[in-house]
Amino acid sequence: MASRALGWVLRMSYAPHSDDWEAQEEEAEDPPLLAFLKAALLVEVVVVMLMGALAVVVVLEMELVALLSVMVVNLVVETVVVVVVVVVVVTPPPAPLPSASDMGMAGKHSLSSTSREKKVRKRMLEMDPINR
Repeated sequence: MASRALGWVLRMSYAPHSDDWEAQEEEAEDPPLLAFLKAALLVEVVVVMLMGALAVVVVLEMELVALLSVMVVNLVVETVVVVVVVVVVVTPPPAPLPSASDMGMAGKHSLSSTSREKKVRKRMLEMDPINR
C-alpha cells in the first residue's frame, strides 16, 4: 500500500492532472526510477519491521546493550538506503557515446584509420611465429 501511495505521489508530480487516475495507473508501466523507489521503499519497510521485532525481543530479554546494537544497525541500514536512493535520483543518466560523424571523423580520415589498422594487423600476422 505504501508503494502504491508513493507511486501515486510521484505520478501526480510528473503527469498532467486527470480525474481518472485509477484507470491510468493500471495501464501505465512504471519508469525505472519509480520502480527503484518502490523497491527501496519496500526494503525500507521490511527492514524497519524486522528491526522493530528484534527490538521487542531484546526489550523482553532486558538486554540494553543488545538493544543499543539493534538501534545502531537500524540507523546504519536506514542511512545506507537513504544514501543509495539519493545517489540514484541525483545521478544523471549516462550520455550516449558520440558517433564518428559527430566527432568530425567522417570520410577520408575514417578510411585512413581503417587502412592503418589493416596494416598493423598484417604486420602482426607476419611477425607471428606460428604463421611463418
